[in-house]
Amino acid sequence: MCLKQIVKPNQLVPEIYYFNGNRYIALSLDSDFQLPPFSAYFMKASSSCHVRIRPPVVASSAGYMPSGKPVTGMPEPGFRSAVLPTPLPNTSSLYQLKGKNLSVNNPGKPGEVIICTVAGTTVFRKEIPSGNSFFSLPLSRGIYILSIQAGKERAYDKFVLYE
Repeated sequence: MCLKQIVKPNQLVPEIYYFNGNRYIALSLDSDFQLPPFSAYFMKASSSCHVRIRPPVVASSAGYMPSGKPVTGMPEPGFRSAVLPTPLPNTSSLYQLKGKNLSVNNPGKPGEVIICTVAGTTVFRKEIPSGNSFFSLPLSRGIYILSIQAGKERAYDKFVLYE
């Protein structure tokens, strides 16, 4: 989210305090900085108030602030599309994602598959056995984060569904 999208009521101090992985830093709400998904931040107000967010606008000089918490081995902010005629290449042989179909390949131990939106809402959660599993994902268009954990095996990825 671009900081200029925050509508500032009179009670709100015109700064946001963003945690950069080491400490909180003050940023002006009039800046073009982008808060990364799942970032920690807070705002100060002189009294109780309601904060609204404007629809996104294209910033003239937006700066990307990395969260320091990579979700995949890919450089940020890369996304991959899951609607392809062939399976997605991934750094893990633990799973294969093709369209809305997810195959978990013999994790060796029972575990769990979790899919969240970039806003952090869990939209899919299933336990997986130690053998192969197949899931038809009930997802609509959007950007998602996939997490598979089974014993010591872990796989994380971001993907986009556009059909």
